[in-house]
Amino acid sequence: MGKRRDTKTNAKQEQSQSSSSVWLYGAVTLAGVLLAIATQQVGRNDKQEKFQRLVRWVQEAGGYVSPKISYVDATTKGAMLLASEPVKEGEKLMRIPRQAQISDASVRSDSALPRYVDGISDLSLGRSGVAAMAAWLTSRYGSYLQDPESVGPWRFWWEMFSAPWSMPFYRDATEQLLLLGSYEFQEIRRNLFWYTRDFEKLTEPCKKGTCSAEVRLMDFDAYQAMNQFILSHAFKGPGDKPHIIPIFEVLNHSPELASDLNYEMDGDGNLEVWAKWDIPPGTEITNSYGRRSNSELLASYGFADPPYLEPFWSLRIFTQALAEKHFPDMDIEDMEIDVRLATPWLRSLPTDGAAPTPLATLASELDRATGQVPSLLGLVETTADHFLKWYRNDQLIAKYRSTLEENRRHNASSSVWWLEGPTAWSFSREEFAGLLQSKGRSEREKLRQEASSGDLSDPRSIGFWNSTVVRVKMSEYLCAVAHKEALQLLRGELQSSEVMAESVQTAEALRDFRRKRAELAAFETPALRLKEEEEKRDANEATQVFTSTMPRAVASVCCMGQPPDKRSALNPIDKGVLGEGWWDVECPEDVPPWREVEKRHPEFMQQWKQDPLCCHFPGGESYLDVVMRLESVLIDVEMCTSPVLIVSHITTLQVLLAYFKGVPVAEAWKLSLPKRVVVEVSPTAGGSYACEESSAWLRRVKSKLQDTQPWLFPQRRSPKRMRSGRDWQWSSRCSTEL
Repeated sequence: MGKRRDTKTNAKQEQSQSSSSVWLYGAVTLAGVLLAIATQQVGRNDKQEKFQRLVRWVQEAGGYVSPKISYVDATTKGAMLLASEPVKEGEKLMRIPRQAQISDASVRSDSALPRYVDGISDLSLGRSGVAAMAAWLTSRYGSYLQDPESVGPWRFWWEMFSAPWSMPFYRDATEQLLLLGSYEFQEIRRNLFWYTRDFEKLTEPCKKGTCSAEVRLMDFDAYQAMNQFILSHAFKGPGDKPHIIPIFEVLNHSPELASDLNYEMDGDGNLEVWAKWDIPPGTEITNSYGRRSNSELLASYGFADPPYLEPFWSLRIFTQALAEKHFPDMDIEDMEIDVRLATPWLRSLPTDGAAPTPLATLASELDRATGQVPSLLGLVETTADHFLKWYRNDQLIAKYRSTLEENRRHNASSSVWWLEGPTAWSFSREEFAGLLQSKGRSEREKLRQEASSGDLSDPRSIGFWNSTVVRVKMSEYLCAVAHKEALQLLRGELQSSEVMAESVQTAEALRDFRRKRAELAAFETPALRLKEEEEKRDANEATQVFTSTMPRAVASVCCMGQPPDKRSALNPIDKGVLGEGWWDVECPEDVPPWREVEKRHPEFMQQWKQDPLCCHFPGGESYLDVVMRLESVLIDVEMCTSPVLIVSHITTLQVLLAYFKGVPVAEAWKLSLPKRVVVEVSPTAGGSYACEESSAWLRRVKSKLQDTQPWLFPQRRSPKRMRSGRDWQWSSRCSTEL
């Protein structure tokens, strides 16, 4: 198109010349169109010929490609594979042998470049095999451009190669900004940083003139493209290494419930592909890129599925951002770069093995953190609140949030945000997924077309990139809503009839995981407990009693009518030769007799003040030793679903209280524990603990228990109050050693 004129001068003159001008423009345009069509046709034929050469090469390597598969390019979706003839269910379509694949093993046998890459420390993807493959691809691409014959038999694959320019990484900066708020926006910028850094490390010897010919062939733009190509086109093969599989890589994606193929890679790395069902002639053959949420699809492939076909929702946040904004005392050095939350899969989907849940992954990550580590559910709620606060102010998805709220006013369990009206009020993603699986291919396609009718996020209405961003952000927003509502449901703040169906499933996942995780057991007992579980508890449930092995500790609970669980881990700190004969006698204060220690052993006390955590009593223990032996007791206590009584000593109780109060363990020796006063420790919804001192409770039980020993006792309310679902508290009560 020509540029629009900014003035109307010489209008009559332009009008008098308009006839000839239009005809001339029309002739040029027609010629251009004809030339473009001819060029496109030549390009199509050329691509098809190259595809056939690639097929023959794969077959010569011992592979198989069905003659019913045809290659088509220059469509709105780019390249695709079509069924040129009817394909029957179970029919074999491809076998791509290992020797025809680009893999970590093949590039190492072909070149010394991967070994050079292995020798460079601190590459972003060095251990995964991606760095070596990206370097090899970059070098071979440079070689291919100089001389196609130089790459040997891989020339047929390079003839079909196309850089992944559709990936978000290559989007204009203004388009990328639409993702602001999502982890995936930061991931794009992070990729640019690491590609630049890694390329500089790889090519550093070239500045001194000492690099190999393979390294000299590497180009920075090509290196970025190859990393993105591996991300979007590679298949995970044996040893979890990336494999690039010719022909198979051309297949476009359809969601799991609509894709046409099943495939399997054997232990030797050979890929077998067969039809999932009948495929009519003239239709595209599609493959599923895996059971992924829309944010995961965007990160790896640059697009998003329709919301009614998304199998689950997920979100990610940089661990560093989470620590800096919400948990500044948490040491994240040994944790992964991101924290991920995800809702359970749709139940209508077939299970595909015991994949680790996001909760298990998150729990494992928290185990690697140090410092003031939040509880798992406290971290879940903080992450959910973080995204809810952001997305409730995101104007790009404001219209879709309003649609969701309107639909939920009519049906609180609905999660539909892409449709308006009565149809949306009754639509269930779970039921839709089950219905799709019960139909044939043509019926499934019809159902999909009906579901897409009126889709507010349809790319044909708002554009491909806008559609992708909206679908990703709404997926992350709903993931945050589901986790927030799940926690509110578990706390009894909401009923199941007031939350999304996906929130109920998420709550069930949290509850099930609680049984396997001591931290969750403590956090949910009973502040986060399903109401039906509360009603099942026996009002007269026996108290679990833990004591040290000291006779005075055991004697303190002899009137309780049940034998205690005696643990040597609860014994007082071993003071070696320092406190013999006077420590327990001269301990009138609320802390150990440090003043007396300083008088009797000033040299030791000087060392103690320098490092009170690790400094050992002469011939005895340090507070760090006490911390380590108390870990097993804490795990057992937190796994208990019944009330717990701990009878211990001042030094061990100091360590326990430091844990509950969130005090650095190095400061535990200073904690005050008043005589004959009970300290009640109650978990809060945010993952911390509230501590309250009380002497009245101790007086009430004094008639039954000998007043000779300290306590850590969970006090429960009456059964009637517990059944309210909101009113009962888990209490830990402890007093000091006498």
